[in-house]
Amino acid sequence: MYRLESPEGAMSIGNFPRVCMISLLLSGYGQAEEEKSAERQASVERGQALVVALSKQDYKQTDRLLEAGADPNSRDEEGGTPLLYAARHGEAEWVGRLLEVGADPNVRKQDGVTPLMSAAHGGHVKAVVLLINAGADPNARDDKNGWTPLIHAANGGASTLYSEPPPEYSGDGLEAFLTRYLNVVSLLIAAGGGE
Repeated sequence: MYRLESPEGAMSIGNFPRVCMISLLLSGYGQAEEEKSAERQASVERGQALVVALSKQDYKQTDRLLEAGADPNSRDEEGGTPLLYAARHGEAEWVGRLLEVGADPNVRKQDGVTPLMSAAHGGHVKAVVLLINAGADPNARDDKNGWTPLIHAANGGASTLYSEPPPEYSGDGLEAFLTRYLNVVSLLIAAGGGE
């Protein structure tokens, strides 16, 4: 039995004052909490770095951060996540990888835009397929206009054509461009979008 000398003489652990016992227990607890807090902070920093890396399309850094355990659902100051940036840029490989490591397919930015809306707006067929297969909601509505992914797809294609379309959208490029958006619209409707 553990014995402690006190001014009152020796006392056994059985009648060791509760305040002292709690103090001993908490001293180890505080240390563990500090370690957990430091790990949480490091995780937050890795997650923020992941958002920055993907927003800049720095895929080597993105890969290193994911391997180091960065949170795929981390957010930047606008509520953007790595998946939102990958979807917006049509990076299907990264959309798939982020979904595999636990990214939320229905995450929303501050304006309510989802990864599926971003991918649909850009006409990114492969990213749309991955997101739908991961359970992204084809009927989600953004907070600004109440638009669904289907409306984002229609708007994305139309706004590109009505502004100054890039030269690759002339001739056969225009047909490929229109086909891309028609495929996205078809996928969204097949997934139940358009309500």
